Amino acid sequence: MNIAIDIELCFSNPTGMGRFTREIIAQLASIDSANYYTLFHSSNYDSNDHPQLKTLPENFNVVQLRWPRKLLRVLGLFTIGHGLLRTQFPNNLDVYFSPS
Repeated sequence: MNIAIDIELCFSNPTGMGRFTREIIAQLASIDSANYYTLFHSSNYDSNDHPQLKTLPENFNVVQLRWPRKLLRVLGLFTIGHGLLRTQFPNNLDVYFSPS
């Protein structure tokens, strides 16, 4: 399966949902090598600055979208964002997960 996960909160929230998102990524990376994961975030952050994202297995891909966080949030509220997000990923998505 191709699974997309919104990791925006990994950068902006050190506790709560940010920690929840980081823990889910860590656990999935340790137990699942069969599925393909695309972790995405806005242009507000640089994934190279996040140490956890540098050590992920090969079935994980991190994508920095070209849109700022506020635009992604607004588009997501109107479900327009899901269609735009699909255009950013190389494979068809089976699951879209956004903890926020």
